[in-house]
Amino acid sequence: MSLGENGPQSSGEGTRDAIRPLQALLAAAILTPIVLFCGAGFLTYNNFFAEARERNAQLLDIASQNALNIFGTASLAVDRIADRTAGMSWDEIARSRDVYLFLRQIKTNLPQVGAVGMVGADHHVIAMDLAFPSPDLAAAPRNYIAVPRPGNEDLLISNVIMGQVTKRNQFVLARRRLGAHGENAGLIQLTVDSADLANYYDVLAANSGIHITLARADGVVLARNPEAEAPQTIGAGSKFMEMIREQPEAGEYETHSVIDGKDRLFAYRRLPGFPIYVAVGIDRATIVQGWLRLMSSHLIYGVPVTLMLIFATVIALRRSREAAAEAERRAELEDHYRQAQKMEAIGQLTGGVAHDFNNLLTVIMGSLEQLRAQVPSEAGKRLLGMAQRGAERGAHLTQSLLSFARRQSLHPETVNLNRLIKDFSELLRRGAGDLVQIRFLLNPTVDPCRIDPAQFQSALLNLVVNSRDAMAATGGQISIETDNVSLDRSHGAEIQPGPYVRVTVGDSGSGMAPEVIERAFDPFYTTKEVGKGSGLGLSQVYGFVKQSGGHLELASQVGVGTTVKIYLPRAHQPASAAVTDEQQRELPTAAQAETVLMVEDDADLREMVAENLRDLGYRVLTAPDGPAALALLEGKEKIDLLFSDFSMPSGMLGDELARRARLLKRGIKVLLTSGYALARDSGEPGGFSTLQKPYRQEDLARAIRQALERDR
Repeated sequence: MSLGENGPQSSGEGTRDAIRPLQALLAAAILTPIVLFCGAGFLTYNNFFAEARERNAQLLDIASQNALNIFGTASLAVDRIADRTAGMSWDEIARSRDVYLFLRQIKTNLPQVGAVGMVGADHHVIAMDLAFPSPDLAAAPRNYIAVPRPGNEDLLISNVIMGQVTKRNQFVLARRRLGAHGENAGLIQLTVDSADLANYYDVLAANSGIHITLARADGVVLARNPEAEAPQTIGAGSKFMEMIREQPEAGEYETHSVIDGKDRLFAYRRLPGFPIYVAVGIDRATIVQGWLRLMSSHLIYGVPVTLMLIFATVIALRRSREAAAEAERRAELEDHYRQAQKMEAIGQLTGGVAHDFNNLLTVIMGSLEQLRAQVPSEAGKRLLGMAQRGAERGAHLTQSLLSFARRQSLHPETVNLNRLIKDFSELLRRGAGDLVQIRFLLNPTVDPCRIDPAQFQSALLNLVVNSRDAMAATGGQISIETDNVSLDRSHGAEIQPGPYVRVTVGDSGSGMAPEVIERAFDPFYTTKEVGKGSGLGLSQVYGFVKQSGGHLELASQVGVGTTVKIYLPRAHQPASAAVTDEQQRELPTAAQAETVLMVEDDADLREMVAENLRDLGYRVLTAPDGPAALALLEGKEKIDLLFSDFSMPSGMLGDELARRARLLKRGIKVLLTSGYALARDSGEPGGFSTLQKPYRQEDLARAIRQALERDR
């Protein structure tokens, strides 16, 4: 006991001693990346904002030059129109085609200008580039601001308005046309599309969180990206208006935008000779997001390395335990896999042997039944009876082999296991003997299962008999319990997770050694004395449970006892009522001169069965395989019943032959037989009747009659 305690303590102290140098290294490895990361973050943060300001300045240069080109060329164009129409009256201008063509030429040379025209003092359009003569249009009064220029000339810049023709936001650049006495006689004007400028600013910004604004000195916004649905004005108390009052030519500032409520870094500049400002602002959030993306890219590499260092010691400590657990798990899986392979191989072998023996036993049992009528002496009949009983024992043996191989014929019903066990309890007590006490611990709310009731009761009896033999000398106790459970993948990779009904059979017997447990389900393996056991009890239980879609667990300890747990899938429908004797009464077996087509590849069996059918009064046709049977079915001869083996050569199984027979002979009855398992019904609208090999003559007569009488 003391060695067991000191060992872990010494190991723990040694582990801690080995970790201490790593702890200092880990502390340095954690702090160093944090310090470096914070320093790099601070520097790159400042760099990002410096780069944003530099980009603002570059875009401001481009946008300012574009705006200066628009206003400069528009001013020159207005001057040229004024010179061209100097001395002309409004009436002369309106009738002059040369003036119209001159206006069109001005428009052609200025693609950034939307329209060119002249408006009289009464606000009616006198001339324009769109049509000649000019249509009768009235220009709404504009809100203009005068801009002083050399030579005491005025250039007027309007608010943003909706164009009467274009239906788009635009602003007007105009010059007053004075009368003979210096009075205001009208306007020469050009329109600039705000939407075109906004689109140009969108391209310039390249969707990078940058917004460019073109505004008058009084705060009226002429163009902005994205384009505003309604005219906007920057308030007199805004940071922008405050800055242009303090620094009227150019400047930079950071503020909360009064237009869309975002924090931005701004740079602005006044256009030389015009009361117009261009402002470029970049969203602060865009700058921060770019910085975060860069820092995140550093984290992609830094964080995993740091985490690897942090958890290096934990991984080292866990690795040995995980390796041991993994090795144990793999060994367990390999054992399960080898066991499954072994059971599958044995199952295929025993199933094939049982199938062939069923054919042989069918011939033997049928021949013995036919001989009984031909042997008059009592001694001969007694010998035939002994042979018949031996054949029947062989049939039970092959049935056990098929059960283990999961190829027996099951007749599943939705049943309540508690009811089955209670109905079978008296026989279980007799099977346990006088020295053994059986306790039933049945959960009253147990779910229904869909199983073969007879096979379940047979499996339960086998377990009780095995438990009885394990404590035959001194007696003991057997417990049978039922309850509802839910299984997951932890019970094995071959287990389908879901709800199950568990039947537990435990005893207080001598138990099994580990080497016995490994072979407990092998057919013909037994630890009992010769003549006291066939070695097929547990293998039959194993095959029944697996064929029913369930799971089996065996636990045993020498001197303590054995526990077998059977897991059967829960049914999704309620248990059916028991079938009464009246419902099971047999149909008449007398033949009515019908024609039976017997299809069997085993010649001896085919001949024997054909002879039995003739003795029963039927007209019999025989065929060795599917193609030969089809040739007879394609003829005109009337055939009442197709009696066919399921497994046959020539690549055609019995169910395929049956389906093709129904197409050739409308109303033909079908009876299938096999040494393997066959379902009661094929699942088709008219299912196939089945007969399991080996069978006696009375079983054959009953099955043939039932198949012929079906659905009549």
